[in-house]
Amino acid sequence: METEFLRQMVNLTLDSDEKIKFYRIKVEEFPNMLEECFNLKVNALKAKLQKVENALRNEILLDLQEEICNQHAKVFLLWTLHEQILAKEISIEILGKDPDNLLALTNQALIFVHYENFPEVDRVLDKLNTLKSSPNFPSLEARGKAEIAFCISRISFHHYQRAIELFKEALQVCPNNYFWLFRLALLIYRRMRILYDKEKIEKSSKEATEILQRITSNYPCYVNDHLMAKTLALLGSLENHPFLHKRTPRTIEYFQRACSMFPQDRFVMEKSATFYLSIGKYEDAQKLLEEAIKRNETSLSHHRLGTIYKNQIPEYKDLCVKELPFSNCETQELKELKVEKRTLKCPERIPDIERNENVDKAEYHLKKAYSLDPRNIPVMYDLALLYRSVREYENAMKCFEDIDFSLMNVWDTKIKYFIQYGKFCFFLADKKESEEEKQDLIDVGTDMFVCAINHLSEILVLNKRQKEIWEIKKIMEGIYNFADTEYKSNLMKLIQSIKELPDEGGIFPKLLKECGGNELSQKLRLLCRQEEFQQAFLHLEFSGCQQSEIDVDLRKTIYLQYAKEFYGKRQKVATIIFKKYYKLCFGHSQESEHKASTVGSSKIPFFQYDVYILTSKSDNGDAKHLAESLVTYFGLQTSYGDSDFTLGIGKMNTNDNKINNILPYRLTESTYVIPFYKKGR
Repeated sequence: METEFLRQMVNLTLDSDEKIKFYRIKVEEFPNMLEECFNLKVNALKAKLQKVENALRNEILLDLQEEICNQHAKVFLLWTLHEQILAKEISIEILGKDPDNLLALTNQALIFVHYENFPEVDRVLDKLNTLKSSPNFPSLEARGKAEIAFCISRISFHHYQRAIELFKEALQVCPNNYFWLFRLALLIYRRMRILYDKEKIEKSSKEATEILQRITSNYPCYVNDHLMAKTLALLGSLENHPFLHKRTPRTIEYFQRACSMFPQDRFVMEKSATFYLSIGKYEDAQKLLEEAIKRNETSLSHHRLGTIYKNQIPEYKDLCVKELPFSNCETQELKELKVEKRTLKCPERIPDIERNENVDKAEYHLKKAYSLDPRNIPVMYDLALLYRSVREYENAMKCFEDIDFSLMNVWDTKIKYFIQYGKFCFFLADKKESEEEKQDLIDVGTDMFVCAINHLSEILVLNKRQKEIWEIKKIMEGIYNFADTEYKSNLMKLIQSIKELPDEGGIFPKLLKECGGNELSQKLRLLCRQEEFQQAFLHLEFSGCQQSEIDVDLRKTIYLQYAKEFYGKRQKVATIIFKKYYKLCFGHSQESEHKASTVGSSKIPFFQYDVYILTSKSDNGDAKHLAESLVTYFGLQTSYGDSDFTLGIGKMNTNDNKINNILPYRLTESTYVIPFYKKGR
């Protein structure tokens, strides 16, 4: 009666827009997918839809729940592409297979809301409320969360963390759903691609391995051959990760068992082929990939096959990733470093070759890979280098220019892209007769080198061994030789702040003379580079020099770094020094050169120079209090976790050749201050 009365009141008192809002709120009490938003472009959505349709049409799926999960993803993609009728039909089809599927019911309700068919919305809501009062509702809700997690993992990698959390929530209710366990482990494995902190990579690998071992320990009682084969292939892929160095004779056994257990599975074939490619067994990899493509064409299979054909070109054999002899290496660390160099590093030279059959085949498969997934950025990078080799420079430049920076998640791909794009621009500049064209290319090349050094500086703090891999000296020389004063100044500050950034070419002293300011400023910067912050502080305070003559950013670095030396030991001293820093960042001092903008109030100053991370190992709450104060009084974003406070998170992006360069200033092992430099040519 109460429900019927509420419906009558809704019909009598609310207009159409208000009814839509009312029913949306009701539906949102249950797991639903159609309200998700991923900000994908139309061509990306269509590529995702094609991928899901191919899986449903061509692949051997594990069971009904995997089929339904893929259908849910298809419903969302069709709905987002305004194919409402098809989306509605598939929702009905899902309910025919699984009448109590919450996600299908909520999707159906939202479709009826869209068409303003409110009686049908009421009917679906009655069904949902009946299920809500049933004893098995927790398991139905868990299934809905897992299905949303699956859809997110198929549609948007950027939202992987939410998908992981949803899978974990679902598994708390249904801990023995082995399909969900596998999908969770697969997500954690994929997340490892964007990590460069070895400790975090190892932690993720351990977590994924433990999840997969829960699956293998229940074979064959509760796990079928198909899921077991996928699990073994993923275990082998975890051991084959280039940064973990866990490859053993057991690794190849994982792939051999997986292929013998369920050889017709596309995932098993692709992962096994990737492993054989990594150890230089191209013939084995090629057979698996060709078979995988026969069953279901994917971007990954075509990309890997294109790589194989490229690596069979004699001039490219030198650049291939293959199993390396370790006989000349003295220590395990040198062995690992040698593997990482071959796996990650850009080619030092791009060979000039003539078009031949292997070039044509490599080009075909790489272009096919990109057409199947326009978000597969490494394909465009490989294609650009291939065109560079055959001296088709216009095609190479188009590939570099078409790469969407915002889609690059994997850090080593970013660095390789920036370095090779920069090198290519400098290479073409030498061939141009027009001074204007030459300068334009030099400007773009310099921008790319700056982006590369910025990303490298972030990585070096957490993974010091990377400085042995990348051509840091050559990159810095390129910036020094071609950049204008502003870029040189930024490079100087970067070298000054990141001690892991090598200065083998002695560029820092040259930059000090050109961009370091007066004699005292140069001395202070050198002391900061050497991490002699006490000496820098004493020189700054007692030199007799006017404070305004010293760069405000340099003063902030000295104050904050020196305050950190006293933090938790002599708190009063730390507080006094930090107040100086705090005043420079957020005070109303006229000597500040930064423009203030308002956040919620015209009286709230907000500078481009913000505290990025302020970490405190003490438990006295000072850091937390500071973070809360910054939120309250200055409107700066903060987030708390693992004793880190993130304030004013910055992002790098490109827009009309304008580069936002993010230069992290080293504080402690896990602490930075970032100045944001906006550069436009």
